[in-house]
Amino acid sequence: MAEQDMLRRPSRAGRRGMEILLKGHRLLKLRMDANRNHPRAHLHIDYHHSKHMASYAIDNSELLAGDGSYDRVVKPWIAEHQANLMQVWRGLRANGVDDAIVAELRGSTL
Repeated sequence: MAEQDMLRRPSRAGRRGMEILLKGHRLLKLRMDANRNHPRAHLHIDYHHSKHMASYAIDNSELLAGDGSYDRVVKPWIAEHQANLMQVWRGLRANGVDDAIVAELRGSTL
């Protein structure tokens, strides 16, 4: 249960819904939240203790904001897992994320 709480928790942004850690690799974390103010499907990059270092679109891996130094690692991963990422995005917005898909993303190679 404690592991679930760390990986899926209410968003730090308050009423925006759930936040899910999709993939952790060393100090790099890829996560998604259900902020309905952002209609385009995207994920956030955190590095070590710094949040929101970058944001990438899921549809084409475009850097939407932040530091592009993660492109080499993040863009291919998004492209490879685009279908699953879109399912998680839709699930977050509908409050019904498929745990099997999230587990598959966490187990993938970055």
